[in-house]
This record gives sequence, structure tokens and C-alpha cells, in this order.
Amino acid sequence: MKLFASYKSSTAAVAAMALLLGSASVAAKTPSDLADLVGARGAGGETELGNRGYTYVTMTHGVQYWWNAERKACVGIKVAQGRYKSVSGAQASQCHQSAKAPSGQSHQSTSAAETACMTAVNSNYGGKVKDLKVVRSEFSQANSEVILDAVGVRGGPTTERWRCLSSNSGKVEDLRVVE
Repeated sequence: MKLFASYKSSTAAVAAMALLLGSASVAAKTPSDLADLVGARGAGGETELGNRGYTYVTMTHGVQYWWNAERKACVGIKVAQGRYKSVSGAQASQCHQSAKAPSGQSHQSTSAAETACMTAVNSNYGGKVKDLKVVRSEFSQANSEVILDAVGVRGGPTTERWRCLSSNSGKVEDLRVVE
């Protein structure tokens, strides 16, 4: 009986560790402009997604998919007990959109660069940017250039423009404020 109890305890510990590690990997993929929605109530989260330009597309295997036409970004949202458990970037095809950009390259590369740049800019303000807007992004084989406006910084309505150079896999190579 003691062996069985020990087995149950270790199984529970492994399950808890997997859950903890799984949450960390999901959080790492959360787009910075939606990070504050993790833990939000479902109805309030839906309203906020709409306010941020996202439109509900579909639900597949318990994941809601939302599309932002302006940013050409798809996100997947898992809901548990009425709250947003996770918000993560998803492939455009999961939102029933074409995954190809005009250059013939996958928009996923540009999306990864945009997400990385948005996260890096938001980090410079301690995660307190009211809104981040991608002004433009240019894809190239080596790196993508992303120009962003950080709205509501430095304790007021100030907007600062940032230039970010990111690898297409999402590693920020250069980040600076532009005049």
C-alpha cells in the first residue's frame, strides 16, 4: 500500500511539473499585445479582442481562433472554467487565411519577427505599453525590419516609434527608438 501511495505522489509531482513547464512554454508564445488577456473572463476577453481588431473565426479541438486583418495575425485561445487559460500565436491557415505573403514567403516568418519586436519594445517599458501598433514590416531572407509605434508610454499619451531588426524566427538583432 505504501508503494502505491508513493507511486501516486510521484505521478502527481510529474503531472504538476509537466503542467508548470507547459504553462511556461505557452506563455513564451503569447503575443505581447494580448498577454494581459491570460486569466481574463471569457466574455470580457472577447470584448477586448474585438476592441483590438480581432474577429472570431472558428473553434477546433477546444481552441478558439481569432484573426486580426490589419496585422494579418491569427491567435489561438484556450478557455478553462470560463477564463482564458492561454493565448498564443497560430498559423494563418488556422484562421482560414492564406499563409503566403506576396513575396511568396510565409507570413509566419514576418509574424514571428513582429511578435518578437513587440515583446522587446514592451519589455523596455516594463510591460506597461498601452498599445503597440505595427506601422510596417518588411520581410527579407536574412532579417525582417519592423517599425512599431508604442502608444501611451512614459506615464501619458506619448507615442514613440521604434525600429526593430529581427531574424525571421523571432530573435531580435537590433532595437532602437527612431526620431
